[in-house]
Amino acid sequence: MKVLAPLALGACVLATALTEDEFPALLNHSTIRFDRLQSKWELLSADKSNKNATKTKKPIFAPSPTRTRDHPLPDPTEPDPWSGLELNWPCLINDDFLELGCRPVMFFFARGSSQLGNMGRKPGPFIAKLLRDHYGFRNVSVQGVGYGAWVLGNLMKDGTDAKGINLMKQLLHEAAVSCQHSKIIVSGYSQGAAVVHAAFETLEQEVIDRTNAIVLFGDTRTKYSNNTVANFPRNKTLSLCNKKDIICEQGRLILNDNHLDYTNRSEEAAQFIIKMLPDVPSKHGKLPFHPPPPRPQYRP
Repeated sequence: MKVLAPLALGACVLATALTEDEFPALLNHSTIRFDRLQSKWELLSADKSNKNATKTKKPIFAPSPTRTRDHPLPDPTEPDPWSGLELNWPCLINDDFLELGCRPVMFFFARGSSQLGNMGRKPGPFIAKLLRDHYGFRNVSVQGVGYGAWVLGNLMKDGTDAKGINLMKQLLHEAAVSCQHSKIIVSGYSQGAAVVHAAFETLEQEVIDRTNAIVLFGDTRTKYSNNTVANFPRNKTLSLCNKKDIICEQGRLILNDNHLDYTNRSEEAAQFIIKMLPDVPSKHGKLPFHPPPPRPQYRP
């Protein structure tokens, strides 16, 4: 019999279907952490309309003994404790930076409208997995931007709400100040791309200079940005737009199947990020990638 179980893996929370034999084995895995499972799972399951939830919300930057200590570059040949551990679902909530501090590669991702957790199911977790496969699990910090991601945020002036913009700026500022030797990657999907655009319009120049690459998927602001991000070099920016994705091709907020799945662009995005980080050693050399199964062709 399979059970649906919430699991805390590192600083990640996911739901996965496990057999009765698999579950105890996974529980005993030395790298699984359950210390924050309860609060994270409540966040994932909570009704977003519950206004009282904000009264007990913890500070954005909780005290951490590691956040102000810059980590040296780990040995890329170090054995990966996650090797061979197959997960059925991607991480929905990832707080590596807030909980574990600095790593050589820092990946910040803003999810799309109505997606769960702070990462969503795709494409963010897939990019994160490819980067970890390439550099090693311990060498990559994955941090989701926990903004509201309300659908109505798309209708606001900046294409998203001010709280999400400020949260992105706070995270990047904290990373730039605390992790002097880390590489910073910023990414966003759909409304999350709008969060990236708006944040970089008013971000401090020293934080912008510390950012190594930006990758956008299904950008809702393409009509206004021309595939660029304000104050950021064009050659360090990759904006991916699926063919016939009306939202990013035409700048119209009309949702279709072509906007919903950017998983098939994950390898393209990861390869671009790796190209932007030539001085970070890889773990395996060639980037491993297993493409998702084909989906039916969209017909307008």
